[in-house]
Amino acid sequence: MVHRVLVYAQSNTKKKTMITTIAALVLSQSAPWTPLLVGNSLAGWHQLGGKAKYSVEGDEIVGRTVKGTPNSFLCTDKAYGDFELQYDVKVDPKLNSGVQVRSNSVGGYKNGQVHGYQIEIDPSDRAWSGGLYDEGRRLWLQDVSKNPAGQKAFKNNGWNHFRVRAVGDHFQTWLNGVAVTDYRDDLSSFGFIGLQVHNFANDGAEVRFKNLMIKDYGIPGATPPRGGTWLLHSKADIANWVTENRSAGQVEWKWAEDYLEIVPGKSDIITKDKYTDFQLHV
Repeated sequence: MVHRVLVYAQSNTKKKTMITTIAALVLSQSAPWTPLLVGNSLAGWHQLGGKAKYSVEGDEIVGRTVKGTPNSFLCTDKAYGDFELQYDVKVDPKLNSGVQVRSNSVGGYKNGQVHGYQIEIDPSDRAWSGGLYDEGRRLWLQDVSKNPAGQKAFKNNGWNHFRVRAVGDHFQTWLNGVAVTDYRDDLSSFGFIGLQVHNFANDGAEVRFKNLMIKDYGIPGATPPRGGTWLLHSKADIANWVTENRSAGQVEWKWAEDYLEIVPGKSDIITKDKYTDFQLHV
């Protein structure tokens, strides 16, 4: 069993004491392995970024470069938080690639640019496959320059097996059974998984993925701690909010998929209830 411990604290200023509640979220290592490719279609995936061509051939997802297009990403519709992931990759020795984890694309960040953690696929002489890169943000978090065994683990012109584990702020990767990355970072706690086709000078260079399997441990914080209340989690929770002047009128913002969206020109909204000491998760 793997335990991720979350600590919630509430202060009582009158008694000048600190009351602390500890809740342990237990992640069972017996969670099933689930395939990310089902059948011969890309159902459950969508493309972001460039115009590289993705297709399914047998049990493989194949990405092919398109000249003059930026980095392309085939992304899961579902977001993942804590998980174990494994996959096999075969890549053109001239082509760089990677697998995004806990990644996102939002209009308010660089016009929707894909950003987040990437597990590097690097067939070059540098040999940094399995390293942890931060696409669209801080770039390299942990390269493989100080791990000679990790640098030797990648096999050019053949299939390579990757294993990735992300629990809490702890990232670990293995390449063909060799430990490569062990790093802690808490900037993003969840997001999609994406298969990258890097920008390339010519058409038709290939990266192939197969045996994509995941153990999904859930998104941390998806269940409120004891005593916690959802303020906004589903369309039903709009009932917790009123217009800014506390009028009886209905909230005029709109629920879009799994989030509440501002409607220009309509009133700001506030919670019906009032709060003093609290901990807020957004």
